[in-house]
Amino acid sequence: MTNYIGISVNQKPVSVEWECPHCGTDNIIPYYEFLGGVEYCDWDGSDVECKECGYVYEIDNIEWY
Repeated sequence: MTNYIGISVNQKPVSVEWECPHCGTDNIIPYYEFLGGVEYCDWDGSDVECKECGYVYEIDNIEWY
């Protein structure tokens, strides 16, 4: 007889990533560098800057994978 169980997978954020709509650069920043050392942050409405062209965007959507 086989006994079945469910498991939980614990995840740790690694990086924050977005493609700049202005220049097309893939911006990838280590998670804790993005946070600036803070454990958790509500990012809606925060600004991020493209490392290539310097264009500044406001965060309005966050997806967790």
